[in-house]
Amino acid sequence: MSTTRFMLTGPSGKSVELTDQLVAGRNPDCDIVLVDGHPSRRHAQLTVREGSVWVEDLGSANGTYVNESQITTPTQLRAGDQIRFDTERWQLTVSGAAALEAQTVVRGASGADHQTVIPKPAKSTKAPGSWADPDSKGGGPGTKLFDPKDLQKMLQEGGPVQATPAAIDAPYLSVKSGALQGKNLKLEPKHSTNVWEIGSEPDKDIAIIDDGVSGFHATIRNEGARWKLTDQMSANGTFVNGAKISVHFLKSGDRIRFGPTDCVFQLPTGSRGGSVGKRPAWIIAAAGFVVTASALALLWWFT
Repeated sequence: MSTTRFMLTGPSGKSVELTDQLVAGRNPDCDIVLVDGHPSRRHAQLTVREGSVWVEDLGSANGTYVNESQITTPTQLRAGDQIRFDTERWQLTVSGAAALEAQTVVRGASGADHQTVIPKPAKSTKAPGSWADPDSKGGGPGTKLFDPKDLQKMLQEGGPVQATPAAIDAPYLSVKSGALQGKNLKLEPKHSTNVWEIGSEPDKDIAIIDDGVSGFHATIRNEGARWKLTDQMSANGTFVNGAKISVHFLKSGDRIRFGPTDCVFQLPTGSRGGSVGKRPAWIIAAAGFVVTASALALLWWFT
């Protein structure tokens, strides 16, 4: 008899096997360290017992979600469920035995006698934004799935391009195809987070409403001197210079394709990728040189 294995796969493709009990959170000592969005130090707990996986929110500030429904009590998972800790998404897979047949179950704190079975979602229920729906004719949740051969044709011109100087004071995406062709989509400075969400849902920071762009398709995160692009398990994938990626650190001039939509990532003229709102490194270095030279001149004068 084969042993059932439960695996949780994150946005970067990293997989963690669920055994016994694991804690997810932003603390480095957590079993699953969360990095996207604003997770709590100890955000949620996953427990394997009696051949099932349960997830419980540990009083997090921004919530734990199963298939986009926020949970407030311990919840039993089934194969294929998506778990979101604030903005970071993971997916449960089951191997070595038949996938869990039971529907997702929410259990009260007092025990199994208070279990409530959530009915299996109807076909018309809104799917997570990154999932593919072969019947869908538009972008957003239930993304239209493109034929891989068609995507390959689109990627034939997928090399980096020469950065074009432009009078734009922030990093931006220059859209080369689709409904927004010719537009420059600025990555405006943000006060609370340096993460920009990209997708066809209108509430995204960068909304690209084209067929084949998932509702929540990808994120771009500013990490000081680096710009990190992460695919969010999108239906048609995210590509940089013709190569499909899970995570990629961008350079000015990189060609990005969100499903069928082609963009070019560009930094402001003279920038090498520093943080939003920070002065270029050469200015800081020059200022330091002037201060040092002045101090040495004064020391020489008075000695």
